[in-house]
Amino acid sequence: MGVPVRRNRNFARSAHAAGIDPIQNLVYLGGLQYPTDPAVTTTGVSGIQVFWDSTPLAQPLTMFTKATLASIGSATATGSIVTSPMGRSIRMDVALKGVSGLAAVVNVTTTIGNEAMECSLNATALTATCGGAMIGDPLIGGVVLASVDGVPVPKGTITVGP
Repeated sequence: MGVPVRRNRNFARSAHAAGIDPIQNLVYLGGLQYPTDPAVTTTGVSGIQVFWDSTPLAQPLTMFTKATLASIGSATATGSIVTSPMGRSIRMDVALKGVSGLAAVVNVTTTIGNEAMECSLNATALTATCGGAMIGDPLIGGVVLASVDGVPVPKGTITVGP
């Protein structure tokens, strides 16, 4: 799976879990010693072994994406999402219409998993807006789902957009 990179750090011996960095494609494994010796576990230095996963990304980096959100079931909420580059990250801007309640959250599938963002509600205009930086890139073909007070209202599919 990849190329080992020597980066020893004193760490707990016999670590049982792997750490994964989906941004830089690094996998961290705790080790009893480095360099490894199958005959004796008391030589060398305990630490973390770092492997670089050279597998190409499942999706190329995106610049601009969008999604049109349509109402679910009897809900009347609609909305849109647009993402654009913001320095070294992606900015997400969401506008929802026809929503009322106390709390709105938008969930977006990205290249590192699901990312959620809280929105501010305007009870008079029945709108909600939110915006901010995301860690991963929106996953093309992924789902955007908005919920108000824990109830899913509109959803849409992420596409490449201007």
